Amino acid sequence: GKDKNFDGNFDKVPVKGDGDLTDEQKQAVKENITKSNPDKGITNIEVKGDGSTTVTFEDGTTKDLTPDQTIKRYELGDPLFNEGEDK
Repeated sequence: GKDKNFDGNFDKVPVKGDGDLTDEQKQAVKENITKSNPDKGITNIEVKGDGSTTVTFEDGTTKDLTPDQTIKRYELGDPLFNEGEDK
């Protein structure tokens, strides 16, 4: 597999509280992974409600990502970390 080339150092999606990810947040996770791995032959990215993610590559291999790798949970009142949040 291409696992060793996978760049897991992509932006984490901020998620408030501990609820399930919205469709918008899941889409953001997918976009962050795709942006960091444009040439890895990713054919599918499945993001679950808790943020755990399975990436499928064109050679049929998969890579599982934990929520720690894809999202950053915060509580209301936490100091806001601004990663392009101000639009």
